[in-house]
Amino acid sequence: MSSEERQEAISLTSRAMAGVLERVRSDEARAFGTHTLLALGLVAATTLAIAALTGIVDLRHILAIYFVPVLAATLLWGFLEGIATAFISALAASFFFYDPIFSFYVANPVELVGLLIFVAAAIVIGYLATELREVRRAPATSAPVIEQRQPARLPLVEIPKSETSSGGTVPERVKDFIVQAGAAAYCDGCIQDRLGLKWRQQVQLITATLAVTDSFRREPGSCSGCGESKQVIHALIRKN
Repeated sequence: MSSEERQEAISLTSRAMAGVLERVRSDEARAFGTHTLLALGLVAATTLAIAALTGIVDLRHILAIYFVPVLAATLLWGFLEGIATAFISALAASFFFYDPIFSFYVANPVELVGLLIFVAAAIVIGYLATELREVRRAPATSAPVIEQRQPARLPLVEIPKSETSSGGTVPERVKDFIVQAGAAAYCDGCIQDRLGLKWRQQVQLITATLAVTDSFRREPGSCSGCGESKQVIHALIRKN
């Protein structure tokens, strides 16, 4: 992933999380809030376990233990919840175990770098865990998954290739695709395949960002591309 793509992914993550907090009345936002509170409980339980084992566990290795709640949150609820759990875990470690104690300030630069590496590694592991979960959900067969899904792709709206392969940034291409689809709803996987994008999580962050606006809706439903019941997004505005 290039530096521009990394900066774009970081920007999209911040915008998505801020937007979700603003839309507290939506079902998806309430679910995210509930999952985040449960993740906070997982981190609290992990922190208590570490505190009870301080005479046995080397505090230099406590960050490795915090991977447990991060993986649990990712596998149970999703990638964004896993990211939130990673940041909560890093804050808990800095507050309770790094000097000065009971402060989020980390005096030792080496320990600060270790916290940043932990968050980055947790995000990568969460992404891999999400992909593994998607693979395990797919039918166990020797045929490629793309070939299994192809016969079921009967989109309600046929979008010209020239419109979906236009230039511009990835967020602009995803937004244009959804707008051109009109009332048809698509899952993140089908949007990724139609636009030939490399990163599934990049599409997920973009659709999550669009969903907090008044022009798009992201909800459980039947995908117009693959026909499966998933989280899908569709535009609430008319095509120009």
